[in-house]
Amino acid sequence: ATVGGAHVEVVYCQPQRNEREIFGGLVPYSEVWRTGANEATTFSVDKDITFGGEPLAAGTYSLFTIPERDSWTVVLNEIAEQWGAFDYDVGKDVLRVEATTEELGIGLEYFTISFDDAEEGAILSFRWDTTSVSVPIEIVE
Repeated sequence: ATVGGAHVEVVYCQPQRNEREIFGGLVPYSEVWRTGANEATTFSVDKDITFGGEPLAAGTYSLFTIPERDSWTVVLNEIAEQWGAFDYDVGKDVLRVEATTEELGIGLEYFTISFDDAEEGAILSFRWDTTSVSVPIEIVE
């Protein structure tokens, strides 16, 4: 996506629900999740931004989440290339932000990360099953 002149990219593997209980089941609450399948999800940006209201320098990071029933902690970690969350090191976290969950009212089969338009930038959205979580992104002028 292009957000205010910055190139922002998320690379992830897209798991499928397959009639499984997702949050609180396949993806346990209160545990670090790779936020997709297989390799850890990566988040790259070529300009300084704010991510969830917090400053973030241009670069490539691994993106993890810690889902809870009513909110998620979204984590950017300096070790961009890692397999899943098996070697996740909290000491390498660059940024953590809290985001509230929203009920979708429908059950989405595939986990999806997308960029939605916003007045001052974009919204990074995570959607799967009946859950949606959003993090605002803005360019630092």
